[in-house]
Amino acid sequence: MTKITDIYWLAGFLDGEGYFGYQHGNIITISQTDLDLVERTKKIMKTNSSIKLTKAKKDNHQDKYTLTVSGTLAVQWMMTLYSIMSLRRKIRIRETLNYWKESKNRQKGADYCTKGHPLLKEKIDFWWQTNNHGGTTKVCVACKKEKQKGYYYRNLEESRKKAREYYHENLEEKREGQRRRHQENLEENRQKARAYYASRGGVAKLAKIIAINNKISREEAFIIAKNMLDKTNKDETVQ
Repeated sequence: MTKITDIYWLAGFLDGEGYFGYQHGNIITISQTDLDLVERTKKIMKTNSSIKLTKAKKDNHQDKYTLTVSGTLAVQWMMTLYSIMSLRRKIRIRETLNYWKESKNRQKGADYCTKGHPLLKEKIDFWWQTNNHGGTTKVCVACKKEKQKGYYYRNLEESRKKAREYYHENLEEKREGQRRRHQENLEENRQKARAYYASRGGVAKLAKIIAINNKISREEAFIIAKNMLDKTNKDETVQ
């Protein structure tokens, strides 16, 4: 049975020198240059993990001893020490345990994801995904959509900003091209307009004369006058 004094000593030691994380499972790592401290930590935690020796690469450095506790034992010690750790360590342990719970709930056979979404096969609420260990885990469709939606809104403002910058960069260039094309076609359009109104005026005068002489309506006279002028233009072109 572990003594209370040993638990408090371990909490203080890990608070200053320990590391709490998740690497394919929960781990607690202690790295020290004093072998006796690492050996005492190993004895208190009752782990079979070996102490790794790292030789110093420089003369003014010391050898380093590392102990790593993983798996269920690491989870047990995190829960045991949580209440007497500092605030910074509590936050880190809580994050690590939450990730551990999430991974545990995503294992084969879980009926709900960590956010409470039901994983029902008949409603296609999840799909199987191969994990790093060669097994399969359930991936929640609802969580996946929420993640994608969050990513979309995070990048929406940035995309709009880039679009505005691109628009303003090319706006003056587009306007200059429009003005240049307008000037190029302006004279040609004016000549076409003068020719059109001249032909309209000649047809109108001829139609008026034909309507008076033949006592017919203005519409009929306009058609006759237009045909006469078209025939005359064709004859001149042939000559």
